[in-house]
Amino acid sequence: MNTMPKAFISYSWDSEDHKKWVRDLAVRLRRDGVDVVLDQWHAIPGDQLPAFMERAVRENDFVLIICTPRYKGKADARTGGVGYEGDIMTAEAMTKRNDRKFIPILRGEEWAQASPSWLAGKYYIDLHGEPYSEGHYTDLLTTLHSQREQAPPIGLPPFQPQLGQYSFLSPDMRYEATRVGMGGEIHYQVKEVETGRVVLLTYPEYSPNDVKAGAFSPDSKKLAAAYHYSHLGHYTWIGIWDIGTRVLLRSEKKAGWVTDISWIFES
Repeated sequence: MNTMPKAFISYSWDSEDHKKWVRDLAVRLRRDGVDVVLDQWHAIPGDQLPAFMERAVRENDFVLIICTPRYKGKADARTGGVGYEGDIMTAEAMTKRNDRKFIPILRGEEWAQASPSWLAGKYYIDLHGEPYSEGHYTDLLTTLHSQREQAPPIGLPPFQPQLGQYSFLSPDMRYEATRVGMGGEIHYQVKEVETGRVVLLTYPEYSPNDVKAGAFSPDSKKLAAAYHYSHLGHYTWIGIWDIGTRVLLRSEKKAGWVTDISWIFES
């Protein structure tokens, strides 16, 4: 998300202390870069409250739902403003399929007693207790700013590929070398291997299953080596095998795309 996130807070007026807690949370979020819409600030006498609630739910990036036993009771019974907001939120969740827009925040002691039925299975932020968990608040904030920790890139496996799984099926290795692989261009080279060496190019970093890139025929001593050119990865494994014994003699991880393997036969 490139712009400042906008969030509406949906809650029930359980008590003056609860209203103050919600307002304090909204103040903190605004200080931390979230454009919070709160009825205590943005709804004034004379406003059409149903229209305010509809706009607040539909026009904001997120809806933060402060879950307490009283909120649950009103939401499940569809009574009052909480019930009306529940109608709008469930309709939007069903039609827009944007479940992550609606973030439950636990303020009551127990989730089972505080969560409306339609939120019961959702990942919620636990901010109950005094003081609430700073780690959980950070979890909320990084979610709103789309700054959650991402999974690291997938690397290459630490083991060598098995030779048999890359064997060509037909004697026409030139044809086979042009047709294997997915998602990009496949290029091939066919070499006479008189020195007893063979080269197997495997997959780039993106996925082990994307490219079956080359193999050889021990009987004909020919090599069909294919390399994969696309935008899927940054490395290629190259294995040098002994034809007679099928023993791996050497392997290298080459940076970038391998576009020529003639150097292997010259070395």
